[in-house]
Amino acid sequence: MSSDRRFVRLLSGAAIAAAGLALAAPASARPASTPESLTILTSGVVHVTTTSGRHLSLSVRATRFAKNAGGSNADRPSTVAVSLRGNSGHETHTWSFTVAPGSFTDTSGGNGTLKTAGQLAPYGRLSLVISPVSRLTTQVCDNANGNQIHLVALKGTLKFRSHSPGTESWGAVAQRSVSFAHGRLSAGHGPDVEEACAAIPCQAGLSWTASHANIDINGTDVAAKGNKPVSHLEANRSIRLSTPAHATRIDTVIVKSPAPRLTSAGGATVTAHSAGGIATGSARLTSTRRSGYRQNCSTGQLVGKQWSATYDAAIRPLTLHEQVFGALRISADKNATFRKVHIS
Repeated sequence: MSSDRRFVRLLSGAAIAAAGLALAAPASARPASTPESLTILTSGVVHVTTTSGRHLSLSVRATRFAKNAGGSNADRPSTVAVSLRGNSGHETHTWSFTVAPGSFTDTSGGNGTLKTAGQLAPYGRLSLVISPVSRLTTQVCDNANGNQIHLVALKGTLKFRSHSPGTESWGAVAQRSVSFAHGRLSAGHGPDVEEACAAIPCQAGLSWTASHANIDINGTDVAAKGNKPVSHLEANRSIRLSTPAHATRIDTVIVKSPAPRLTSAGGATVTAHSAGGIATGSARLTSTRRSGYRQNCSTGQLVGKQWSATYDAAIRPLTLHEQVFGALRISADKNATFRKVHIS
């Protein structure tokens, strides 16, 4: 994963949506008159109570890619993801599954279905009908790529088991009648629609990232122009599930934290501190090489400095704690990065 991609993950989903997926005025023509090559369905959120008594937020995402750039994705497999978020908002777990062609369908009018049958076993199944609740809008990203977007509602049935162990288990969700009111169906057209229509939010400040094996930890102290910086710590862990084939789970913790400190004596160093409770401990990133940094963002350009660095945990390592599936921490990373940027 490139450093730019890794730093994009630090930015809030809302900021990315606002920057990169703004809707243009309604239009009837397909962007660039090319086949539908990238289709993304996001459900919005429903609040559920699980069999273990947990009050969680649940959301669904489905994605379908063309095999060849700019080709049709109509007969392609899809990826279906189910996310459960704790009511504190700090902890999220996302299970992703590959499903057969025809499991996720859509039309140019914004209708569709998401029906997995037994393909998610032993985790559950979805049977949802997609209906448009808005007129078609078109996002033109360049002369070859764009998105057709409907706001949609999803209704149907849903069963999902978290398979989280222990006394803090998140249990299972069983909804014989579930309704998502704030969904979004995006049909992308063009050979490079994913890249062309993405945009990095313009947020200035200090950011860092470190990883080891299947865990990455990131820190930010950033803000949009004119706003006061806000500091966060985020940790992600990727787990390959034993069944079904190609299934994964991503464990995520995000928490506000004290701002990281940047010093320059003998080479730049970032010291990261935890917020306590959900996050504990600290770590230090020490620069090994400095370079200039310049990157286009949604409304301008990010300009500043970037350092390659080593990440070393303190005696009490920087750790983000979860209710289920265990704590996230790394002890060292020789390929860490941090950067300090402003908006130009």
